[in-house]
Amino acid sequence: MEIGEKAEEALETLWILTEEAKKPEIAPEDLAEADKETTKQLLEADYISLSGSGIILTEKGRPLARDIVRRHRLSERLLLDVLDLPEVRARIDSIRVSRHHARISVAGCRAVLEDLGSKNGTFMRGERVEAPVELADGDRITIGEVVLVFRVTGIPGSTQTAQQS
Repeated sequence: MEIGEKAEEALETLWILTEEAKKPEIAPEDLAEADKETTKQLLEADYISLSGSGIILTEKGRPLARDIVRRHRLSERLLLDVLDLPEVRARIDSIRVSRHHARISVAGCRAVLEDLGSKNGTFMRGERVEAPVELADGDRITIGEVVLVFRVTGIPGSTQTAQQS
């Protein structure tokens, strides 16, 4: 059965929380990216089940979730290490952070932060980012419960060639 991106994100979150954080079951609100339709799809496909007040991976869902996590991590390593792409992707392992949550675009000496339609929002200087906003050195960006500090390093311009003696 083919599942969508939201279902993959939900299974990935369940795997990380149950296998890596060692939580036996997950509260439904911890699956922020899974809407009711996605949860229903996963239940009907027997990838997850309800257990008491939480959600657990089934025997059928556990290997699928593990493979999704492995595939995503392998893809990240391939893009960053092997292909040496200039774009940097950062991953925040948090149940409150979407896989495609926010983006920082850098052009010349200007950096712009934008939220990519995340449910929990992206905040800069304590205010929700509703439209692209320019970043300055030291700006505090909050994504889920994670606080990031934007730092500018180096001075734009040409490099200086060392003199040979």
